[in-house]
This record gives sequence, structure tokens and C-alpha cells, in this order.
Amino acid sequence: MDRITSGRRRVVGLGFFKDAHLESFPERDVFQIDSNLSTITAFEQLTEKGFHSAPVYDSQAKQYVGFLDTADLVTYVVETLHRTSDPDVHLPQSFGSLKELLLWMNRYVPDSAETTSNLSSRNPFKSVPPNASLLEVLDILGAKGVKRIAVQDAVTGRITKLITQSSIAKYLLSHQSALEPVSGLTLSSANVGLKRVRTISLTAPAIRAFEIMDKEHISAVAVIDHSQGDKMVASISDSDLRALIMVKDFQLYGINVKELLNIIKPDNPFELVTVPKTQEIGSVFRMLCDLHIHRVYIHDDLGLPIGVVTFKDLLAYLLSKVRHSSMDWSDLPATTK
Repeated sequence: MDRITSGRRRVVGLGFFKDAHLESFPERDVFQIDSNLSTITAFEQLTEKGFHSAPVYDSQAKQYVGFLDTADLVTYVVETLHRTSDPDVHLPQSFGSLKELLLWMNRYVPDSAETTSNLSSRNPFKSVPPNASLLEVLDILGAKGVKRIAVQDAVTGRITKLITQSSIAKYLLSHQSALEPVSGLTLSSANVGLKRVRTISLTAPAIRAFEIMDKEHISAVAVIDHSQGDKMVASISDSDLRALIMVKDFQLYGINVKELLNIIKPDNPFELVTVPKTQEIGSVFRMLCDLHIHRVYIHDDLGLPIGVVTFKDLLAYLLSKVRHSSMDWSDLPATTK
């Protein structure tokens, strides 16, 4: 006969996300960019500080206008280089650095002077008060185009911390039961990340990778090798273009993807993290956090790409499971024996 043990079993539900407040997240110095800076200087500062993104502040309007993101550098370079189709503009074969390319574009390419303020407005500035709940933050992050949220003091307007998808994932991993609703499920059974993967060949022109990212509004493309039956061998992301700011003898036109990989990742150009569709969601959460990466590609038995999963995908699925559960935090009875 079943026997009910004493006490109650704690199971994560919506209440956990309502009760978790942002005070638990550590405060850090927040770097911000002046909207009056030139785009070149702004991207240089972003790179030197080692950030993927920073809030942009308009001192005249006394408000934040958006976030400047590494993806904006892709947009800026690709759109500007497309303007070199003007017969009066002759693009040099190479530059001493990406900075030299940006300076050249500002000088010789018509209408290339996209302002820092305009670029940052592509990434909406969203903020919450310090006492906001994790549930409020996840709801905002679920909106299209929102990658990070500022925690802003209502009185002073000072930003005390930035909440990102990866920081939330780390917080959840520090609470073992937080991932219980999804941890043991596989990517395949949950249908998470199984979608069309944008790819590019090793032999394709390097600039094409960034054109795909700009057109598709994505932050990375998988690199495939036709000689290995289109197996995934590497990836190129928007942060790789940011890294080119520091590269000497820079050349984007006239080289292929393989050559670009050797320039931006000289130590290990073919580093790539992939998982099978049978990988459990809990282990993917930990993998992304431990390796400090933003995405992991899903492969089939032949190594071909069948999906890509990001923090945003994982958090959205976790929240949907919790919302559709009838149980809430501490609502399950004790186990029976």
C-alpha cells in the first residue's frame, strides 16, 4: 500500500519566477556609449572593453536611445560596402585594419556616416526597476529583438546592472530544481532548436557570411565543407567581425571563408560545438554557460546541420512549460511509497 511521506516536495512553477528578484543578480560597472561618438570610436570602445553590447545615452535628450551591439557592426559594414558599386568609388584590395576600412568608408562612400544613435535604435532599450521579478524580465526578453535588459534606478536613472539571457541561465543553474520541468527532456522530444540552419561553404567569399547574417537578421552562420558531404566544420558570428578591428593587414573582399577563419581564429579555426538531437536540455544549458558560448548547433547521424539552439530558445521553452503546468512552487504533495 502506498504511504505518503511527511512534508511537501518543492517543484518549480510560476511562483519561483515571481519570487526570484533581481537583487540576487550581482551589480557590475555598466559601460555606456555617448550617442555623439562616431560609429568607429563607439565600436572601438566596445571592443576595447570586451563587451558585445552597451547602452547608448543621449546627453542632450537625457535618455537612453538603445543598445549598440556587435551585430550593428555587421549591418554597418555590409550596407556601406554595398554602396561601393558606385563606379566612381574604387575599393582597395586590402586595408591595414578594419578601422582603416571604416575610416575609408566614411571618407569615400556616399551616405555611409550612419550615426551611433541610429544604429543603437535598432536594439530597443528596455529597463526594469531593481525590485522587478525574474518573470517580468523573461517576459520582456521574449519580445523580438530584445537581448538584454537594464536594471535602472527609478530616482537617479542610473543603470546598476544588465540582465542577459546567459546571466539568467547561470542563475537558474545555481538553483538545481529550477530546471526540473525541462532538464531531462531531449531537444528532439521538446522540439527545441530543430529548425533551418543558415550555412555557408568553406570556399564561399568571406563577405558572403556577413551578408547572410545581415539579411537574415541572425548572429551566426554554420560553415560546411562540401568535400566532407556538407558536414559542419566551423561557424562565423557577428563577434568575429568585431575581432577584426584588432587584425592587421585586414582584407574582407578577395578571401574565402576558410581564409577568414584562419585570420580570426588562428589557434583553432575549426572549433565548433555541436550536439545530437537526443541531447538533454539540462546539459545544453550547462554547456552554453560553461563554454561561454551563445549557441550550439544540432547535428544528425552524418554530422549534417538540423538545428541550432540558443539561450533564448531554452528560456522560452522553460517558461512555456512552467506556464502550462497546473502546479506551482511547493504545490506538489510529498511522494508516496
